[in-house]
Amino acid sequence: MPDVTNHDRADWARAAIDTYAAATRGRSDEQRIDEANPDNAEEIISDFLADLRHLVDELDLTVDFDDLSARGAYHYDAEVREEAQVDA
Repeated sequence: MPDVTNHDRADWARAAIDTYAAATRGRSDEQRIDEANPDNAEEIISDFLADLRHLVDELDLTVDFDDLSARGAYHYDAEVREEAQVDA
């Protein structure tokens, strides 16, 4: 994807978390992930991560959640470094 920024990636994650929050908690502005609701954001994101672990278990993948999380951290670090080089 050309010209994808880390802000774009955060927006995609926000859309996924907002959909998850709506599915698990109902629709309301108080359930949205934003700067106005940091405690709510932490709770919803941690619940989402726990449910992702359940999904990994059910999919019976050849790697466990911690391996996937490490892979995600690697990609995150690379994307942050790449954007920092572009901005420099």
